[in-house]
Amino acid sequence: MKKAVTKRPAKKAVKRSAVKKRAVPAYSPLYYDLHSLLHTVRHIAAAEDELCSLLEEAKASGEMDKATVRDLRRVLERLPVREFVSEVESVRGMLGRSR
Repeated sequence: MKKAVTKRPAKKAVKRSAVKKRAVPAYSPLYYDLHSLLHTVRHIAAAEDELCSLLEEAKASGEMDKATVRDLRRVLERLPVREFVSEVESVRGMLGRSR
């Protein structure tokens, strides 16, 4: 004896225009500038441990040997100093406009 096969009703096609799109919040330019500044500050903070180690080496020896100088230059070159200054000025500019 065969079991009766029940067919499921076909799903209706949904028009693309009927699908609600989730609204993406529109953030202010100040939000984006602050977000960028925070990212840069985190990048700078990531160098803190390395700079502390170099500071301790300089403190212990009184001088910096060639390897320490090389390491310090490498750390300083990686710091996004120009970006930091630019982003701080941008945020300051935004604050001046929001008065």
